[in-house]
Amino acid sequence: MEPTPPASAPKYIREGLTKQTPETLREIARYADALADHEIKQAESQLDDETAVGDDETPDEWDKAE
Repeated sequence: MEPTPPASAPKYIREGLTKQTPETLREIARYADALADHEIKQAESQLDDETAVGDDETPDEWDKAE
C-alpha cells in the first residue's frame, strides 16, 4: 500500500516526490530531517535571544517595589 502524503505538503512537492527513485527519496528525507532540525534550532536560538536577560540587567518586574 502506497503511503499517503501529508495534506499540508504543496501539490507540486507531492507529485514531484512520486517521480523520484528510492535512493533520491532517502536523500531527500535526510535533507528534510536535517533542515527541520536546523529550523528548530534557529527558532530556539531566536527565542533565547529575545528572552535572555544580561548579567547587568534585571527583569522589569523586579524593579517594582512592593
